[in-house]
Amino acid sequence: MKSKMFQLPLLAFTAGLAMACTNPTIDPESTFYAEGRAVTADGDPLVGAEVKVVRYFHPAKLLRPDVDDLFDCDAVDCGYPGLDLEVGLVSKTTTDMEGRFSMDFKGADIAGQSGVMDDMGLVEGSNVVIVVKDPNDMLGNAGVFTNDYTYQQTDKTWDPGELNLWNANAVADVSNAGMSGNVNFAWNRSTAAGTASVDTTYRVEVRGGGSRLVQRCFDGENSTLGGCNEEAMSDRLSLDVSAFSLYTFYSDMGNFAAYVQGNGREMNWRTAFTVQGVFENPAMNREPIMTSGVWAITESGAEAIDGSAATDGLPSTRLSLMSPAQAVYVELPLGSLVTDAGLLNSVVSNSYSACIVLEFSSRAYDSVGSAQMSGDGDWVQEGRFCGGNGGSDEVSALVSFDTSASMGQVASWMRFRVENTQMSMVAPLITDIGEVAVYAAE
Repeated sequence: MKSKMFQLPLLAFTAGLAMACTNPTIDPESTFYAEGRAVTADGDPLVGAEVKVVRYFHPAKLLRPDVDDLFDCDAVDCGYPGLDLEVGLVSKTTTDMEGRFSMDFKGADIAGQSGVMDDMGLVEGSNVVIVVKDPNDMLGNAGVFTNDYTYQQTDKTWDPGELNLWNANAVADVSNAGMSGNVNFAWNRSTAAGTASVDTTYRVEVRGGGSRLVQRCFDGENSTLGGCNEEAMSDRLSLDVSAFSLYTFYSDMGNFAAYVQGNGREMNWRTAFTVQGVFENPAMNREPIMTSGVWAITESGAEAIDGSAATDGLPSTRLSLMSPAQAVYVELPLGSLVTDAGLLNSVVSNSYSACIVLEFSSRAYDSVGSAQMSGDGDWVQEGRFCGGNGGSDEVSALVSFDTSASMGQVASWMRFRVENTQMSMVAPLITDIGEVAVYAAE
């Protein structure tokens, strides 16, 4: 049985290492240039497309903007003052009849406002990104954008070459949601850059009902390890997302917009899904499983969190733990059939170096202590979710099982473990829990 995994971002930035030069490199009075050509997926000129240069700067080089910031920013200041993350529009134009564009701006326009200046008057340059919007996406969220670039005083012109759209043929199929319990998101494997790096990682995003769901998957990985599903004898990849969760939390009465992003060596793509079918409310076919106990496992022991904000059925509320947790254990009625389960809207410290592993056991442990002492062979991994979901250390990690193939996963216990994937000196831990969710098909 294959599991389906998805993740939820809550803020508009991601933590990471921005590889920008830390020394003053540009003259604020000099003129710099950006030029290139935008084309369709078939190589034809992309006429009348909006093109812009967006800059970002963080003094410690630890934060960078989310892709939404790059597409949405239309002002000189789109940043996050409380985080010292500068984001701003540098210049904007439209492509001509040949798909070409050119822009010029001063060094002061791309300088880091919180950067340093040397004795010669040179300043630190921001990271800059060129964004080309797909004119066919009315919401302005699809298109192609470059990786980061940092200007040098001796290299004032940046020409990334041809920026091409991606023919993803992305389809969100809701027609089988009532039977399978899942919505299928499928798209063409990206080969636009002509390198194997393009088909390494994808980011699927759903927007609706004021919330946003994000799932990342890796080409060639097993689905329980965060992989994309591969369609036989084709270059199509896919993800299955819980219809119950999608309808209930991430849509407006079944209405949603969705995008898939593919990352390349020199440029990146985001294209919109076409929704096929009628999305009917599947909530009537799901009911919560009444847990027998929920514990946060801390250094001092097992902290019972039943009856708290972590189990009130509202992901918007959070329980702040007295001590950070290494894991969360959940006791279920013996032999429960689980169709949807997860840890929603929670906070994991140092999430950039963490994975949340979701596992089930069919064994009937008589206490949470016995469950903790059990061997790894007693547990079946059904999900692995790595990194933050687009917010500051915020994570959601859920699985859903195809109910057209079975009635779900048989389990008496469920647990969420935090893995330290980067061997960070400061181990990532769960500090806040939004919701421990577990549902069964009626």
